[in-house]
Amino acid sequence: MAKKNFTWTQDGPLPSIREHTKCKLDVFKQYLDIYFETLTQPFGMDRLDVNLVDGFCGGGAYQDGENFRPGSPLILLKAVEDAEIRINAKRTKPLKINARYYFVDAQPDHIARLKSILRDTGYLPRLEDQIIFVQGDFELNLPKIMNDINGKPRPGKSIFLLDQFGYKDVRLASLDSIFKSLAGAEVV
Repeated sequence: MAKKNFTWTQDGPLPSIREHTKCKLDVFKQYLDIYFETLTQPFGMDRLDVNLVDGFCGGGAYQDGENFRPGSPLILLKAVEDAEIRINAKRTKPLKINARYYFVDAQPDHIARLKSILRDTGYLPRLEDQIIFVQGDFELNLPKIMNDINGKPRPGKSIFLLDQFGYKDVRLASLDSIFKSLAGAEVV
């Protein structure tokens, strides 16, 4: 298990975000914007199926001075919403991004706080059927997540956000299994 870099409690204050984390989240948001633009270039396309797996999701938000700063789960959710609006503004045939989100964290308090934040921001219950919460170790749950993705009639593309502290909590064998088991998978 990773050394705790940030800690969320169900009702306590949000952890203060650090500059390097802000930069990583900004880069990830930019990557998602370009990713969706690239995949949806064919104008005849009317649906994009995508699985977004956040392997170390944390509690969903940070404190940035006096401000609330979205964490990776909120960035994923907002990136899909924004991409669909932006892409459809240029089309006559509408496109639906059919996203499924997997939020994984070993800490029960992190998942509890994330659920609370998603309720407060309006994502729950609106997207409840698209969001899967997994409380537990990412690697131990990876086979189940991959089986769930591959068990769908249209598995689609997959992006794994595996930003853990110390880069030691995901073995290369796990990355290899992602690439071998899921067509079009990417790991960030």
